[in-house]
Amino acid sequence: MNTLANLESVMFQSKALSRYLGSLNRNQMQHLDGEIFAKLYWRKRNPDCYKDESNKLFARLRWTKRLIKKRLKTGNVKPELTENGSVMERFNFPFGDSLDFSCRFLRHSGWEVIFQESGCNVFWANEDELKLCTYCEGDVVMMKAPDKTAFTRDRNSIASWYADNA
Repeated sequence: MNTLANLESVMFQSKALSRYLGSLNRNQMQHLDGEIFAKLYWRKRNPDCYKDESNKLFARLRWTKRLIKKRLKTGNVKPELTENGSVMERFNFPFGDSLDFSCRFLRHSGWEVIFQESGCNVFWANEDELKLCTYCEGDVVMMKAPDKTAFTRDRNSIASWYADNA
């Protein structure tokens, strides 16, 4: 079940909605915000497809979207964590390949390439800052480890995944 369907099931119950939004991490909440935007956009563009759904539902979706934006802006959202406790940040880099990405974001010294199959799929590590970065066709995941142990575990886990799946 997708996040929008889960949201719609608890949308008209304030406490359940608050608990549901509280259970989402930052990346899930950004994804849900995009899903709500898409539903509102397509309803405005083609209202005949949504004639079975009430205006009250769409008003509540707009209200929930504002609530999500506020939580994201104020930082009142828990971050996504790896199994070892590293904070993950996901984003898209649509401006080129991995070389363009590394020139723009990984300029500081300390970044080393752990795995690179092509310009489309790269894994970097920075031991000084305890950061890991994966790049796959424009999708980027940056990880910041809380300590050296978590960094080593995450690095070994990702490196073994690349070794098995490359």
